[in-house]
Amino acid sequence: MSRRATRLFIAGALWAIWIQGAPAAGGRPVGSADVQVRPEYERALNRVYLSLPDEYRGPRDAAIDAHRHVQFVQQAYSELIASLPSYTNIDIAVSNRAEAALVATLRAVAGVRPFRVHVIDRLHADLDMWAQDLGERISIDGEDRFLVPMPIDERVAYNGEISRSRQGVAKRVFEDRTVEADFVFEGGNLAFDRAGDRPRVFIGYNDVQLTIENYRRLGHALDADGVARKVAADFGGAEVVVMGRAQQSPFLFHLDQAFILLGSDLAVVNRIVGPASREQQQLEMTRARLKALGYRTLAIDHTQADVENYQVSTNAVPFVDAETGKKTILFPVFPGETKGTPQGRLTREQLTGKALAAYRTYEAAGYLPIPIRDFAHLVGGNTHCITNVLN
Repeated sequence: MSRRATRLFIAGALWAIWIQGAPAAGGRPVGSADVQVRPEYERALNRVYLSLPDEYRGPRDAAIDAHRHVQFVQQAYSELIASLPSYTNIDIAVSNRAEAALVATLRAVAGVRPFRVHVIDRLHADLDMWAQDLGERISIDGEDRFLVPMPIDERVAYNGEISRSRQGVAKRVFEDRTVEADFVFEGGNLAFDRAGDRPRVFIGYNDVQLTIENYRRLGHALDADGVARKVAADFGGAEVVVMGRAQQSPFLFHLDQAFILLGSDLAVVNRIVGPASREQQQLEMTRARLKALGYRTLAIDHTQADVENYQVSTNAVPFVDAETGKKTILFPVFPGETKGTPQGRLTREQLTGKALAAYRTYEAAGYLPIPIRDFAHLVGGNTHCITNVLN
């Protein structure tokens, strides 16, 4: 189930808490093709895809107050956009019913950054906030492509409407460069690295489970190893690591809520301090698996409440600044993690608690940390969830 489906009205109710490649035919990647995917920490934020959500709806399909919705969306994206490098090309999808003033405001925030708007007709697709889950930018035989999940059979217990909408949005934004994967995925539940001269792809067990069920509905038997083989083929013979052998927690349903890969066999992971819980166990197993693969791990301590409120500090965007060559990371800061209520861009001196611990951890990892206020946690995600870095 999507974040949107589980947290429909929180943006309004909790607002006061935190006041181009050559064209090619679509289809599936060919097994013999040269398929490449770059780890996120190697990308430069040259181009980013964002998605402005349609209005969230509350009980009995009642729309949240439109003014609150506009406030929420503006705050969720303004600081993120302002923190992008000045050279970043911004592709942003908006509904044909979106407030023109909202789009104009975000365009103004973008300043000199190239800003391209893709208008999506709501008769054909709904927009959600989770740009990361739309798909993954890959290269096939040297040409830019955008990999989208395989279509979901309507009988699978999954939000098929959102799945179909995302397919439609991807085809509108990326046109005939989209290709379908042989497995079901949401981008937040994939992570990319290198294992020698091969790509390494991590996939969370929820997506493995969905893929197995999808194939079963289509009349084909598949197990976790079979899913891994399909993922490997779609990513050019990658080494595939399935994370977990059981359904992920509803509070940790994507890998980017548990850890982030930063290159040189280094991973930053979340750790829950306090009484034992399902989420604490899942994070401990995640860290143990990473260590078994040879990763050095750095931990950021969270409470159970942090995780249950989707306030996780690893949901961040690493990149290499194309102008300075500096490894940099945009990371979320949550209510209560600053000294007072500072105005303007956040600095290290204004951080406290978990945000300051995250800053120090990323700094120790060799990155320049850029803290930004997070609003997306109100509806179940953070900085990485709403940002799809294409290159």
